[in-house]
Amino acid sequence: MPSRRELSVALAMALAGCFSSESSDFDPDSHVPDEWHDEPKRGVAESLERSVEIDPSDLSGTLEDECDDAAGRNVSDVVRDRLDDPDNLVVLCCSDVDGHEKSVMVTRRMSVSRDGNLLSAPDFTFEALREATPESVTITASMYDDEHTCSAPVFVEDVLEREA
Repeated sequence: MPSRRELSVALAMALAGCFSSESSDFDPDSHVPDEWHDEPKRGVAESLERSVEIDPSDLSGTLEDECDDAAGRNVSDVVRDRLDDPDNLVVLCCSDVDGHEKSVMVTRRMSVSRDGNLLSAPDFTFEALREATPESVTITASMYDDEHTCSAPVFVEDVLEREA
């Protein structure tokens, strides 16, 4: 059975459309300013609470779906503002992490070529990412007289992407 990390990598790569999660002898520890972290950890910054107004013309699902999407977008915006390396960040919502059905996952990613050459690596530490990432997010999405509030814990994790 694939690990959470492998599933997160596969999802991120499927979204990118050009990476696979094949294992290799590549050592990510030698390319980050600290240690590589395969297991998710909670963000430690103050929880994020926002209200968003949904434009009916942009509605692509239910108000609940829009709320979940807004949770991921708002966490992404906050973390990207706090760190200077947006090319090496991926934010996914909503996945099952540590028994939490809906969680936001912020990943510090490293990309390597098929032959094992480094393509990109983060220049910030895992702890800096945790400190920039809210512990949780609560979004209240509204459209006309309807309103939906969603909350999710936020986790951070390292992901190694390998070209297909």
